[in-house]
Amino acid sequence: MMTTAADLRNAVAKVLGVNWKEEHGTFVTIIPGVQNGKFDVGQGNFGVTETREKVVDFASYLTDGQSFLSAKSLGLNKVTQLTDLCGLTVATSPGSTFQQILNDGAGKCAGVGKTPAGTQQPGLAVGR
Repeated sequence: MMTTAADLRNAVAKVLGVNWKEEHGTFVTIIPGVQNGKFDVGQGNFGVTETREKVVDFASYLTDGQSFLSAKSLGLNKVTQLTDLCGLTVATSPGSTFQQILNDGAGKCAGVGKTPAGTQQPGLAVGR
């Protein structure tokens, strides 16, 4: 795998004088895998939350935000608030902080008279 994350992981291993054995997990299995000892380290785009900090330690190396993409025919050119997604089906990683944001914000859609954004796992959203 040739990515910035892989390059960073390899650089850290070199400095520490260790070798990595790369194993792939799904987003929702990485933190529990670190907790139960299946993995020594997990690397991914994890949102650092109070709940997660109670069970694992984080070493954050970047700050990023959420971004969206849609079919041009949808006309979704800009998302500035959660209610811009009301009534749409949003594919997101299960267990991610963004899925939690959508679930927690469902009431905001009702507050503006719209149906909440629905969420789907990416594999289920294909071919909608």
